Amino acid sequence: MRGHMKTGCALLVVLFSGMALAQAPMTDDERAALILYKAGKEKFKAGDYIGALQDFRKAHLLAPNQYVSYYLGLSYARLDRCDDALPFLEGVTGLEGDQEASRVEALVSCRLKAVETLVEAGECERANRMLAELKRVPDSLETRRSSLIGRCETNQAKRLMSQGHCKEAIAILNKLQDIASPELQRERDDLIRDCNHLIAGFAPQTPEQKAAFLLVQRGVAKLDAGDYKAAAESFEKALAVYDEPHVRLMAARAWYESYDCSRALPHVAIAEEKLPEAAVETATMRDWCNTFYLPQDAALDQATRLRVMAIYRQAARDEGRTADLLVQSLSLFDNPKIRLLAGQKLLGARRWAEAQEVLAPIASSSLEAQRLHRMAQFCAADHNEDPRKDALFQDYLLAEAALGRGETGEVRRLLRGQPANPYSARLLALATAAEGDCKEMDSHAALAREGHILSDEDEAVLRTCPEVAERKRLEAERAAMERARAKKAREAMARRIGGAVLLGAGAALAASGGYMFYLYAQDSDTVSSQLGRYRAATDPTMISDLRGEIADTQHLGRVHSGVGMGLLLGGAGAMACGVWMIITGKAPPVQATPGGISLGGGF
Repeated sequence: MRGHMKTGCALLVVLFSGMALAQAPMTDDERAALILYKAGKEKFKAGDYIGALQDFRKAHLLAPNQYVSYYLGLSYARLDRCDDALPFLEGVTGLEGDQEASRVEALVSCRLKAVETLVEAGECERANRMLAELKRVPDSLETRRSSLIGRCETNQAKRLMSQGHCKEAIAILNKLQDIASPELQRERDDLIRDCNHLIAGFAPQTPEQKAAFLLVQRGVAKLDAGDYKAAAESFEKALAVYDEPHVRLMAARAWYESYDCSRALPHVAIAEEKLPEAAVETATMRDWCNTFYLPQDAALDQATRLRVMAIYRQAARDEGRTADLLVQSLSLFDNPKIRLLAGQKLLGARRWAEAQEVLAPIASSSLEAQRLHRMAQFCAADHNEDPRKDALFQDYLLAEAALGRGETGEVRRLLRGQPANPYSARLLALATAAEGDCKEMDSHAALAREGHILSDEDEAVLRTCPEVAERKRLEAERAAMERARAKKAREAMARRIGGAVLLGAGAALAASGGYMFYLYAQDSDTVSSQLGRYRAATDPTMISDLRGEIADTQHLGRVHSGVGMGLLLGGAGAMACGVWMIITGKAPPVQATPGGISLGGGF
């Protein structure tokens, strides 16, 4: 408190030192500045740094002074506005005691904040230069300053480590030998240990591990420099000291890059088992070795052997040029496996003619090579608008199988969308020849002959088309005759069945007619009885009643007689028709005539 009182007195002197020495009174501006200064200082003491700042800025505008600048710097610093504070704190000189200590503390704190900003931005060189320029660091800020020594480099190493660049990270961390912060030192050691584990697969602790790690580091350096054989030898020595799966993986990489799969694959096998996270890499190495590796005893000199495998490696890595590089390698060493692979790649690139040329020498070596060569031939000769050549080829294969089964209609269905392909035309020509359609066969055969794909055997089959057509015609006639015969047989059977039905119906009618005559006879007997009673009757009423009954019975008799006669005649007619239909219900013979089908005799 006494220090601040002394400050106030000093302010009165300093604010107007020039006036005091000259025994001149203060100006209005100076008196106004003094009022604002006192008000700002009270607010500063109360922690109202925003209000204090406003007063000190107004005082500074009226009467600039180093003590006003001092409080401006402190206020800006307390408000964490170091960019504004630094010009005032750096410009104040001649302070003593607590004021100087406060100024230095605020100044250093702001500079440390600037260093922290540079550290966050990764500008290590500028951050270190600013730290080195801090000569007077208060004890209260020493811990903060020491925690920044090496912090930027450590952060940089952490970023590199997260990106998988552990070797670069370790190189940076190994340079940090003067870290003052124990916490940062532990962090550095942990990072180095973690990076070593990522590089070698283990953190060197035991003498064996430390010795092996030195050899691994040398191997990694050689690997990065492209000296793969020397790298592989360093890894093998490290494995002899301390066997670790990650070192196995690195040895596999080195031998793989040296084109020595015989020594790489044993390490790959162990890495596959122990390091599932490396499955993609180990599978890549194994697949390449199984496909491209040329053993030492290959019929090549060593230089050519390595040159060919270098082309293989480039082809595996440069997908855009794989096919061309594989074809290029065939001029140095004709490898059937590579021919097959090159053909597959060319087909995938829709380079049909080139694929046909590459696959031709091995077309008979395997079913797959034969299939691919046929596909290349088919697609190279295809002039259909459909761009899906592979799909057209699949339809062609299905049509070929269908033709083998004699399903000519299926061949037509499958190939109807391929009018401009000589291979499809061949199958269609053979299918239509088998059907006896010689006119359509000729159009397909013409396209197939243009492509020069009809064999002598095919031509022999095509020449049989007229014979097939004649045979088909005869077969059609026989089929028509059979259909006509079956039709007449059905008609005859229907007549016989109809006749039997009529015969039965006629018999039923005749029986009904007989029954009617039986009733007529009964009616006659009844009339005779009634006539006897009529003659014997004497009562006029009875005579009249009997006369009516006799008339009714006679009428009923006439009805029974008439109906019976009609039924007998109808039944006789139906039976006669039925007998006639049964007799005539015999199918006539069917005969072939030059003009078509003739039905002999009958109806």
